[in-house]
Amino acid sequence: MLGLIEILMEDYELSVLLVSRQPDEIAPLCRRIAFIAEGGVAWHGASSALGEEAASMEVRRYLGGASRDGVDHVVILLI
Repeated sequence: MLGLIEILMEDYELSVLLVSRQPDEIAPLCRRIAFIAEGGVAWHGASSALGEEAASMEVRRYLGGASRDGVDHVVILLI
């Protein structure tokens, strides 16, 4: 699937909106990422900054595997 996404982006110059709960697997394809938590954008920025101090506590908590108060988080990766 990731190979097809790469072809769409490179050969056809298409933008792709991809929703995933596994950011580590697809972040290398992305230039920018938006992290959605509790109905709003908790953080957005360059994919290279995901998990750095610049990212919000919600992002760092999600990447660390912890969910606060049972709230399910969704990561939206903008390619």
